[in-house]
Amino acid sequence: MHKTFFEKELHYIKHWSIPHNSGQVIKVYDFFVEITGLIGSLGDFCFIFHKEKKIIAEVIKIDRNTLTLSCFEKPIGIPFGASVYLYKELFFKHPSSYLGKVINAFGKPINNEPIVGENVPLKETVFNTEKQKISDFFNTGIKAIDGLCPVGKGQKIGIFSSAGEGKTCLLTMIAKNSSADINIISLIGERGREIQEFTYLIENSKISNKTIIIASSSEEMFSLKILAAHLSIKLAEFFKNEGKSVLFIMDSLSRFAQALQEQYSVINNKMTFNNLSSQLARFIEKGGNFLQGSITSFYSILTSKETYSDPLENIFCSLLDGHIYLNKEYDKDYYPSINIASSLSRTAQNLLDSESLKNIQLIKSWILEYLEYKDLINAGVYIPNSNPNLDKAIHKKKDIINFIQQAITECYSVKETMSLLKKVIS
Repeated sequence: MHKTFFEKELHYIKHWSIPHNSGQVIKVYDFFVEITGLIGSLGDFCFIFHKEKKIIAEVIKIDRNTLTLSCFEKPIGIPFGASVYLYKELFFKHPSSYLGKVINAFGKPINNEPIVGENVPLKETVFNTEKQKISDFFNTGIKAIDGLCPVGKGQKIGIFSSAGEGKTCLLTMIAKNSSADINIISLIGERGREIQEFTYLIENSKISNKTIIIASSSEEMFSLKILAAHLSIKLAEFFKNEGKSVLFIMDSLSRFAQALQEQYSVINNKMTFNNLSSQLARFIEKGGNFLQGSITSFYSILTSKETYSDPLENIFCSLLDGHIYLNKEYDKDYYPSINIASSLSRTAQNLLDSESLKNIQLIKSWILEYLEYKDLINAGVYIPNSNPNLDKAIHKKKDIINFIQQAITECYSVKETMSLLKKVIS
């Protein structure tokens, strides 16, 4: 049946995002512009037009007569007086249409594959008061985590690692082994090669049809990294609100924090740790266990090889429910290189019985005892049988390493993990 002229016009009006008002560019900088003549709010999106060029930007600062816009690409070719139109929000495809796809910050597939579906606005919750106690085990399939640093459904965990320690491989294992209904993987500020490798591993696994990867590579503008991160958490919240168990992975939280610092420098020239902490807290607290659904979060955090005392790392630790450290301090020849002695889960007491908790503490005590005298042992100075506790720690080292050691293709149930852990203790 053919549509009448009136029906065609009505359809056009419904699907056309009409600009609320317009303004003009008065200053152009490296990553942002200042405009006048336009009424907008923080977080509103704008389109800057000049001839055939169109740039999308976001309102990040409001002065008496001007707005500062953070551009999603360098404003090269945008002159004084270029037209600016205000749109209240960006629209995306329905989240379920993104399953199995790798998309950018605007929800467009990286391989330019078309996505069918209507455009919808994605809302990000401001604050959620429906959080529940974390009491259900979240099985990662990784013995060292499930047995010695257990994670609960809805927990927020940081994976702290210097470059080259295997954090991306560990995150891939968690994603592939997880029994979550939906996987949202947010790759923020990573190298293009790493994004391709991560994507290949996920796409060629059985979880691809329940996974969405949102990628913003290292060479992209800080504003795009922030937009990609917020799109990621919006997608996670959408599925959580449908009652789904969502696994949310961000690689890396450090790059997201750097992008926030860059944006803040545009506004106020300097970002204090308090400002950064509050912004990160609002983002991280989107995760949790709720009356309807859950978001279990794993964040990778880049650390220095020399020390873990960076103020930024301390902020991350204070905001998260647990932290897993990767380094080869205990032994150089095992993977995943999880430092059990330094890792901690703040919900372990809700997930394990008293016997399992005692076993974890016992294994940690053996590792700490060995590390304290490691140099003496390696130098051949230590005399056996002179320290019973150290003798036990040395004797148990091989068993502990065998327990932690796991191939990237292996996956263990919680029952299997606890059975193997008891063998280490006995």
